[in-house]
Amino acid sequence: MTTETYRPRRSVLYVPASNDKALAKISSLACDAVIIDLEDAVAPADKVSAREKLAGIFANRPVANHNGRRCEMIVRINPLSSKWGADDLLAAARGEPDAILLPKVDTPRDVLE
Repeated sequence: MTTETYRPRRSVLYVPASNDKALAKISSLACDAVIIDLEDAVAPADKVSAREKLAGIFANRPVANHNGRRCEMIVRINPLSSKWGADDLLAAARGEPDAILLPKVDTPRDVLE
């Protein structure tokens, strides 16, 4: 029998994947998790370039934040039903984040897809 460990998160910050200044600060953030947002925080004209930044973001992933703890890194993708969703999912998976956040899930089918 496996025992799951509950890890409370006191702070989770959203960082737009299109905001270079905010992305550069990830390693200095005193938070438990960072959500790199490809969805609502990114203008439609910037979606593709924001997605293309993921590889660099994860290649330079900090080992630990200033408290010596590892900050979880999560990618929030666009809905799979959008023209960006499938490409977002593939790019996010290549970066091996701690999680992928699916937006606007209405039914179990959304998760299964």
